[in-house]
Amino acid sequence: MKNYVQAFLDAYPYDEEAKREVLLALEKLSLNADASAEMEDILETYRQNKDYAFASMLARARTINEKVGVEKHLGDLLFCILLSEPLLSHYRAQGIPEQIFWDTMYDHYYKAVECKLVCGHYGNFVTFWFDRYYNLTRFALGRFQFEITRFGYTYEKEGLSLSPDSLAIGVHIPRSGVSLSREVLNESYARASVFFKEQLGGAPVAFTCDSWLLFDRHKEMLPPSAGIRRFMADYDIVHSREYENYGEVWRLFDKFYEGNLSALPADTTLRRAYIRLMERGEKTGAGVGVFFYEHYLRDLKRKL
Repeated sequence: MKNYVQAFLDAYPYDEEAKREVLLALEKLSLNADASAEMEDILETYRQNKDYAFASMLARARTINEKVGVEKHLGDLLFCILLSEPLLSHYRAQGIPEQIFWDTMYDHYYKAVECKLVCGHYGNFVTFWFDRYYNLTRFALGRFQFEITRFGYTYEKEGLSLSPDSLAIGVHIPRSGVSLSREVLNESYARASVFFKEQLGGAPVAFTCDSWLLFDRHKEMLPPSAGIRRFMADYDIVHSREYENYGEVWRLFDKFYEGNLSALPADTTLRRAYIRLMERGEKTGAGVGVFFYEHYLRDLKRKL
Protein backbone atom coordinates (compact mmCIF):
# COMPACT_ATOMS: atom_id res chain seq x y z
CA MET A 1 0.00 0.00 0.00
CA LYS A 2 2.71 2.46 0.96
CA ASN A 3 4.46 2.44 -2.42
CA TYR A 4 1.23 3.20 -4.26
CA VAL A 5 0.15 5.94 -1.83
CA GLN A 6 3.57 7.58 -2.05
CA ALA A 7 3.51 7.47 -5.86
CA PHE A 8 -0.01 8.89 -5.89
CA LEU A 9 0.94 11.79 -3.63
CA ASP A 10 4.05 12.49 -5.71
CA ALA A 11 1.94 12.70 -8.88
CA TYR A 12 0.27 15.88 -7.59
CA PRO A 13 1.52 19.07 -5.91
CA TYR A 14 0.78 18.01 -2.32
CA ASP A 15 3.10 19.84 0.05
CA GLU A 16 5.32 18.00 2.53
CA GLU A 17 2.88 18.51 5.39
CA ALA A 18 0.05 16.87 3.46
CA LYS A 19 2.24 13.95 2.41
CA ARG A 20 3.45 13.44 5.95
CA GLU A 21 -0.07 13.44 7.39
CA VAL A 22 -1.38 10.95 4.84
CA LEU A 23 1.58 8.61 5.28
CA LEU A 24 1.31 8.78 9.08
CA ALA A 25 -2.36 7.84 8.80
CA LEU A 26 -1.40 4.93 6.56
CA GLU A 27 1.20 3.84 9.11
CA LYS A 28 -1.43 3.78 11.87
CA LEU A 29 -3.57 1.58 9.65
CA SER A 30 -0.70 -0.71 8.69
CA LEU A 31 0.40 -1.27 12.31
CA ASN A 32 -3.01 -2.77 13.16
CA ALA A 33 -3.15 -6.16 11.47
CA ASP A 34 -6.93 -6.58 11.82
CA ALA A 35 -7.70 -3.09 10.54
CA SER A 36 -5.27 -3.47 7.67
CA ALA A 37 -6.84 -6.79 6.66
CA GLU A 38 -10.32 -5.23 6.78
CA MET A 39 -9.21 -2.39 4.53
CA GLU A 40 -7.59 -4.84 2.12
CA ASP A 41 -10.88 -6.72 1.97
CA ILE A 42 -12.72 -3.56 0.90
CA LEU A 43 -10.15 -2.85 -1.79
CA GLU A 44 -10.17 -6.41 -3.11
CA THR A 45 -13.96 -6.60 -3.14
CA TYR A 46 -14.06 -3.37 -5.14
CA ARG A 47 -11.34 -4.69 -7.46
CA GLN A 48 -13.59 -7.65 -8.23
CA ASN A 49 -16.79 -5.61 -8.43
CA LYS A 50 -16.68 -2.01 -9.64
CA ASP A 51 -20.36 -1.65 -8.72
CA TYR A 52 -19.67 -2.10 -5.00
CA ALA A 53 -21.53 0.90 -3.55
CA PHE A 54 -19.19 3.74 -2.61
CA ALA A 55 -21.30 4.71 0.40
CA SER A 56 -20.97 1.21 1.84
CA MET A 57 -17.22 1.13 1.27
CA LEU A 58 -16.80 4.56 2.85
CA ALA A 59 -18.85 3.58 5.91
CA ARG A 60 -16.67 0.50 6.44
CA ALA A 61 -13.48 2.51 5.94
CA ARG A 62 -14.57 5.15 8.46
CA THR A 63 -15.14 2.48 11.09
CA ILE A 64 -11.66 1.10 10.41
CA ASN A 65 -9.98 4.51 10.52
CA GLU A 66 -11.77 5.42 13.75
CA LYS A 67 -10.55 2.16 15.28
CA VAL A 68 -6.90 3.04 14.58
CA GLY A 69 -7.25 6.70 15.59
CA VAL A 70 -7.14 8.42 12.20
CA GLU A 71 -9.02 11.76 12.03
CA LYS A 72 -12.20 11.44 9.94
CA HIS A 73 -11.38 13.89 7.12
CA LEU A 74 -7.82 12.63 6.79
CA GLY A 75 -9.09 9.06 6.89
CA ASP A 76 -11.50 9.79 4.04
CA LEU A 77 -8.66 11.18 1.92
CA LEU A 78 -6.45 8.18 2.65
CA PHE A 79 -9.28 5.76 1.85
CA CYS A 80 -10.01 7.44 -1.48
CA ILE A 81 -6.33 7.30 -2.43
CA LEU A 82 -6.18 3.61 -1.53
CA LEU A 83 -9.37 2.95 -3.49
CA SER A 84 -7.95 4.70 -6.54
CA GLU A 85 -5.52 1.81 -7.10
CA PRO A 86 -8.25 -0.74 -7.98
CA LEU A 87 -10.10 2.07 -9.75
CA LEU A 88 -7.12 2.37 -12.10
CA SER A 89 -7.47 -1.32 -12.93
CA HIS A 90 -11.13 -0.70 -13.88
CA TYR A 91 -10.07 2.15 -16.17
CA ARG A 92 -7.64 -0.17 -17.89
CA ALA A 93 -10.21 -2.95 -18.19
CA GLN A 94 -12.66 -0.56 -19.87
CA GLY A 95 -10.04 0.94 -22.17
CA ILE A 96 -10.34 4.45 -20.72
CA PRO A 97 -7.12 6.39 -21.30
CA GLU A 98 -4.97 6.37 -18.18
CA GLN A 99 -4.35 10.12 -18.41
CA ILE A 100 -8.07 10.66 -17.80
CA PHE A 101 -7.69 8.68 -14.57
CA TRP A 102 -4.83 10.89 -13.34
CA ASP A 103 -6.66 14.05 -14.39
CA THR A 104 -9.84 12.90 -12.63
CA MET A 105 -8.00 11.96 -9.44
CA TYR A 106 -6.60 15.51 -9.30
CA ASP A 107 -9.84 16.35 -7.51
CA HIS A 108 -8.50 14.64 -4.38
CA TYR A 109 -5.76 17.26 -4.29
CA TYR A 110 -8.23 20.12 -4.82
CA LYS A 111 -10.45 18.85 -2.01
CA ALA A 112 -7.47 18.25 0.31
CA VAL A 113 -6.34 21.86 -0.12
CA GLU A 114 -9.92 23.04 0.37
CA CYS A 115 -10.14 21.06 3.61
CA LYS A 116 -6.89 22.62 4.82
CA LEU A 117 -8.18 26.11 4.08
CA VAL A 118 -11.65 25.63 5.55
CA CYS A 119 -11.03 23.19 8.39
CA GLY A 120 -7.37 23.81 9.19
CA HIS A 121 -6.12 20.33 8.33
CA TYR A 122 -5.69 18.15 5.26
CA GLY A 123 -8.38 15.67 4.36
CA ASN A 124 -11.72 15.64 2.61
CA PHE A 125 -14.92 16.95 4.20
CA VAL A 126 -17.14 16.47 1.11
CA THR A 127 -16.29 12.82 0.41
CA PHE A 128 -19.87 12.02 -0.69
CA TRP A 129 -18.98 13.89 -3.88
CA PHE A 130 -16.64 11.10 -5.02
CA ASP A 131 -19.16 8.30 -5.54
CA ARG A 132 -19.46 8.84 -9.29
CA TYR A 133 -15.71 8.81 -9.76
CA TYR A 134 -15.56 5.32 -8.32
CA ASN A 135 -18.48 3.93 -10.29
CA LEU A 136 -16.83 5.31 -13.44
CA THR A 137 -19.51 7.77 -14.46
CA ARG A 138 -17.79 11.13 -13.77
CA PHE A 139 -14.54 12.14 -15.47
CA ALA A 140 -12.22 15.13 -15.74
CA LEU A 141 -11.81 16.19 -19.36
CA GLY A 142 -9.80 19.36 -19.53
CA ARG A 143 -10.80 22.15 -17.13
CA PHE A 144 -14.14 20.61 -16.13
CA GLN A 145 -15.56 17.36 -14.82
CA PHE A 146 -18.45 15.74 -16.67
CA GLU A 147 -21.07 13.03 -16.32
CA ILE A 148 -24.23 11.92 -18.09
CA THR A 149 -27.33 13.08 -16.26
CA ARG A 150 -31.11 13.34 -16.71
CA PHE A 151 -31.80 16.97 -17.55
CA GLY A 152 -34.81 17.38 -15.25
CA TYR A 153 -36.36 20.38 -17.05
CA THR A 154 -38.06 21.32 -20.32
CA TYR A 155 -35.99 23.38 -22.76
CA GLU A 156 -36.41 24.32 -26.42
CA LYS A 157 -34.26 26.50 -28.62
CA GLU A 158 -34.07 26.91 -32.38
CA GLY A 159 -35.61 23.56 -33.24
CA LEU A 160 -33.83 21.50 -30.59
CA SER A 161 -35.49 20.44 -27.36
CA LEU A 162 -34.99 18.60 -24.09
CA SER A 163 -37.53 16.98 -21.80
CA PRO A 164 -37.00 16.22 -18.10
CA ASP A 165 -35.97 12.67 -19.06
CA SER A 166 -33.51 13.72 -21.77
CA LEU A 167 -29.87 12.86 -21.31
CA ALA A 168 -27.40 15.74 -21.09
CA ILE A 169 -23.76 16.16 -20.14
CA GLY A 170 -23.52 17.52 -16.61
CA VAL A 171 -20.73 20.03 -16.03
CA HIS A 172 -18.82 20.47 -12.76
CA ILE A 173 -16.20 23.15 -12.14
CA PRO A 174 -13.40 22.04 -9.82
CA ARG A 175 -11.45 24.65 -7.97
CA SER A 176 -8.28 24.16 -10.00
CA GLY A 177 -7.11 27.76 -10.22
CA VAL A 178 -7.17 27.58 -14.02
CA SER A 179 -8.81 30.65 -15.57
CA LEU A 180 -12.14 30.21 -17.36
CA SER A 181 -10.74 31.50 -20.64
CA ARG A 182 -12.57 30.87 -23.89
CA GLU A 183 -9.77 28.55 -25.05
CA VAL A 184 -10.07 26.48 -21.88
CA LEU A 185 -13.85 26.27 -22.20
CA ASN A 186 -13.67 25.25 -25.86
CA GLU A 187 -11.16 22.49 -25.22
CA SER A 188 -13.09 20.97 -22.33
CA TYR A 189 -16.49 21.01 -24.04
CA ALA A 190 -14.99 19.54 -27.22
CA ARG A 191 -13.42 16.65 -25.33
CA ALA A 192 -16.63 15.89 -23.44
CA SER A 193 -18.77 15.99 -26.59
CA VAL A 194 -16.59 13.25 -28.10
CA PHE A 195 -16.17 11.19 -24.91
CA PHE A 196 -19.92 10.92 -24.18
CA LYS A 197 -21.22 10.85 -27.77
CA GLU A 198 -22.02 7.14 -27.75
CA GLN A 199 -23.88 7.33 -24.43
CA LEU A 200 -26.11 10.07 -25.82
CA GLY A 201 -27.28 7.68 -28.54
CA GLY A 202 -27.44 10.21 -31.34
CA ALA A 203 -29.39 12.82 -29.38
CA PRO A 204 -28.27 16.46 -29.68
CA VAL A 205 -25.34 17.15 -27.39
CA ALA A 206 -26.46 19.41 -24.55
CA PHE A 207 -24.44 20.61 -21.57
CA THR A 208 -26.10 21.42 -18.27
CA CYS A 209 -24.70 22.85 -15.06
CA ASP A 210 -26.19 23.30 -11.59
CA SER A 211 -23.91 25.64 -9.65
CA TRP A 212 -23.58 28.73 -7.49
CA LEU A 213 -21.48 30.09 -10.35
CA LEU A 214 -24.75 30.45 -12.29
CA PHE A 215 -26.32 32.67 -9.61
CA ASP A 216 -28.08 35.22 -11.81
CA ARG A 217 -27.07 38.22 -9.70
CA HIS A 218 -23.44 37.74 -10.74
CA LYS A 219 -24.44 39.75 -13.83
CA GLU A 220 -24.84 42.83 -11.65
CA MET A 221 -22.08 41.97 -9.19
CA LEU A 222 -19.27 41.35 -11.68
CA PRO A 223 -17.94 43.07 -14.82
CA PRO A 224 -18.53 41.38 -18.21
CA SER A 225 -14.81 40.57 -18.43
CA ALA A 226 -14.90 38.34 -15.33
CA GLY A 227 -14.30 34.63 -15.91
CA ILE A 228 -17.56 33.71 -14.19
CA ARG A 229 -19.51 36.03 -16.50
CA ARG A 230 -17.77 34.43 -19.50
CA PHE A 231 -18.78 31.00 -18.24
CA MET A 232 -22.35 32.10 -17.52
CA ALA A 233 -22.78 33.62 -20.98
CA ASP A 234 -22.85 30.18 -22.61
CA TYR A 235 -25.86 29.01 -20.60
CA ASP A 236 -29.56 29.70 -20.68
CA ILE A 237 -30.80 29.63 -17.08
CA VAL A 238 -33.80 27.31 -16.71
CA HIS A 239 -34.05 27.34 -12.92
CA SER A 240 -32.86 29.61 -10.13
CA ARG A 241 -32.97 29.18 -6.38
CA GLU A 242 -31.96 31.14 -3.30
CA TYR A 243 -30.41 29.78 -0.12
CA GLU A 244 -32.14 30.41 3.18
CA ASN A 245 -28.84 31.13 4.95
CA TYR A 246 -25.19 31.60 4.08
CA GLY A 247 -24.18 28.01 4.71
CA GLU A 248 -22.78 27.63 1.19
CA VAL A 249 -20.44 30.65 1.13
CA TRP A 250 -17.49 28.60 2.38
CA ARG A 251 -17.02 27.66 -1.28
CA LEU A 252 -16.11 31.28 -1.96
CA PHE A 253 -14.49 32.40 1.29
CA ASP A 254 -12.66 29.22 2.36
CA LYS A 255 -14.31 29.78 5.71
CA PHE A 256 -17.60 28.83 7.30
CA TYR A 257 -19.76 31.88 7.97
CA GLU A 258 -20.47 32.20 11.69
CA GLY A 259 -22.30 35.52 11.72
CA ASN A 260 -19.34 37.88 11.63
CA LEU A 261 -18.91 39.50 8.22
CA SER A 262 -15.67 41.19 9.26
CA ALA A 263 -14.10 37.73 9.66
CA LEU A 264 -14.59 36.94 5.97
CA PRO A 265 -11.67 37.66 3.60
CA ALA A 266 -12.34 40.56 1.20
CA ASP A 267 -9.30 40.21 -1.05
CA THR A 268 -11.08 39.67 -4.40
CA THR A 269 -13.76 41.49 -6.36
CA LEU A 270 -16.14 38.56 -6.01
CA ARG A 271 -15.63 38.24 -2.25
CA ARG A 272 -16.19 41.94 -1.72
CA ALA A 273 -19.34 41.80 -3.84
CA TYR A 274 -20.73 38.95 -1.75
CA ILE A 275 -19.90 40.72 1.50
CA ARG A 276 -21.84 43.78 0.30
CA LEU A 277 -24.79 41.56 -0.61
CA MET A 278 -24.68 39.89 2.81
CA GLU A 279 -24.40 43.25 4.58
CA ARG A 280 -27.74 44.15 3.02
CA GLY A 281 -29.22 40.88 4.28
CA GLU A 282 -29.86 39.65 0.74
CA LYS A 283 -29.78 35.99 -0.24
CA THR A 284 -27.16 34.07 -2.16
CA GLY A 285 -28.23 31.47 -4.67
CA ALA A 286 -27.53 29.16 -7.57
CA GLY A 287 -28.84 28.37 -11.02
CA VAL A 288 -29.31 25.55 -13.49
CA GLY A 289 -28.18 26.34 -17.02
CA VAL A 290 -28.11 24.55 -20.36
CA PHE A 291 -26.93 24.99 -23.93
CA PHE A 292 -26.82 22.87 -27.07
CA TYR A 293 -23.29 22.25 -28.24
CA GLU A 294 -24.38 22.73 -31.86
CA HIS A 295 -25.46 26.28 -31.02
CA TYR A 296 -22.28 26.89 -29.02
CA LEU A 297 -20.08 26.00 -32.00
CA ARG A 298 -22.16 28.11 -34.37
CA ASP A 299 -21.99 31.14 -32.09
CA LEU A 300 -18.29 30.61 -31.61
CA LYS A 301 -17.70 30.73 -35.36
CA ARG A 302 -19.67 33.95 -35.59
CA LYS A 303 -17.42 35.57 -33.03
CA LEU A 304 -14.21 34.59 -34.84
